[in-house]
Amino acid sequence: MRVVVMGGRDRREKDDYKLVNDLLDRLKKQYPDLLIVTTGCDRGVGKIINNRLMPKVKQGKPEINYLEWSFRIEVDRELPKLETTAIFLSKNATLVEFGDEFHLFVEAKPIGVAEDLRRRCVELHRPHAVYEMGVTEPRYVHWPTGGSVRG
Repeated sequence: MRVVVMGGRDRREKDDYKLVNDLLDRLKKQYPDLLIVTTGCDRGVGKIINNRLMPKVKQGKPEINYLEWSFRIEVDRELPKLETTAIFLSKNATLVEFGDEFHLFVEAKPIGVAEDLRRRCVELHRPHAVYEMGVTEPRYVHWPTGGSVRG
């Protein structure tokens, strides 16, 4: 099971630490063949996941298999904002194609790349849960496999 866990750039690690770790514990119990997919591991939700799942020693075994989807833009000029946004939106298209289930930690104002991924999940009827800022329980938006629907 490939589970995408992503958070908006404005979310703070200290606010999401327990919620993200509880989610990882639950997913680990729920899926024997689990692969966590995340992005943006320099801060926020991605950093929480990276800090927990990155093996402590070189060539060590991870607690849960995970994949960090990352890339770096190295160009000799400043890219226009629309071009940069298009690059990050294309990453969302890949995540939606690759993931089986999605857990989205959204920002207070649903905008940008995180909101685009949520919208893609809705449009493609992908199973996903939305975690709003300051709320300890997810608001399930679409869970076709019989899970609870809230919100």
